[in-house]
Amino acid sequence: ERATFEGLRLALRLGVTSAWSCHPVWGSDTGGYSPADRNVDPTPALFTRWAQFSAISPVFEVGGGGRNATPWTYDAETVRRFREAAILHYELFPYLYEQARVASRTGAPILRPLGFQYPGDEEAWRADQQLLVGPDLLAAPVTADRAEQDGAAGQPTPVDVYLPRRRWVDLFSGEVVGGDRHVVRSATLDEFPLYLR
Repeated sequence: ERATFEGLRLALRLGVTSAWSCHPVWGSDTGGYSPADRNVDPTPALFTRWAQFSAISPVFEVGGGGRNATPWTYDAETVRRFREAAILHYELFPYLYEQARVASRTGAPILRPLGFQYPGDEEAWRADQQLLVGPDLLAAPVTADRAEQDGAAGQPTPVDVYLPRRRWVDLFSGEVVGGDRHVVRSATLDEFPLYLR
């Protein structure tokens, strides 16, 4: 995946569709692939948003040929956000580990399209930029092209999130939200739509 928001959207689709290919564990290079030319390296906003996606993925890795392979060379705020994404990944480790154990017994993937868990829900099948991490954690990584300009301007990016039936807890705000509907979640660079069923 290239170091662009389009590449991030593709990485998310690849991660989710790998579920149908019997790949229970998956991850992408945080920031995408870029040559060593700093003019095409991931911007701070893109690197932050990709790190958030990596945080909820079973595999959180950095690499590639560009600046994303050396995240400490970003500005202090981007490094802080990268650190927070890494901490979130470690906080999720017990849950991810249990999902890996389930996958080894049942073949159920860790990263799942919403339609995997909610096969009779047509809206779940349309949510191609969202995913479930196991059965209980729903994420909508911020992948819109406008996130670049929003991040640079210090503005939140609105994200249309479909929440299937049940009640969901926004893990960043603590708000309890009813499901079976779309919500628009404004996401600063310090957060992204992440819900616990």
